[in-house]
Amino acid sequence: MSSYVGFSVPGEARGKARPRVTRGGAHTYTPDPGGFVERVTAHAVEAGLQARADYEGGVEVSVLIGRAMPKGWSKKRKAEMEGEPSLVKPDANNVLGAVLDALNRVAFRDDAQVYWVRAQRAWAYEHSVHVGITYSDT
Repeated sequence: MSSYVGFSVPGEARGKARPRVTRGGAHTYTPDPGGFVERVTAHAVEAGLQARADYEGGVEVSVLIGRAMPKGWSKKRKAEMEGEPSLVKPDANNVLGAVLDALNRVAFRDDAQVYWVRAQRAWAYEHSVHVGITYSDT
């Protein structure tokens, strides 16, 4: 038996940034411009995923990244392009990395439990990220 939980995060997706090191080299951190990781974590907690923080089974994760269409596009072109693949940055794998990092110790114990992933970028009327998590309870 498996269970599914999904939630949406409004706003523009950000890819996972490269780690930075302080001048003395004593401290390493990963910047989070725009607070994207914090927003994903907050929406995951809102969806009730914190109860799964100690989950140790396998996990499937799907991420749909909605990119807002340019304002200069006509209504006709927007209608044609909605749901079509978007090839603009950030890369889907970078957003997936940020989402998985945000879900660590919130939706599951560690992202090493994820055995199946799907990430897709598509044109949408507004920026958003839709996350789906399936827990394998076998």
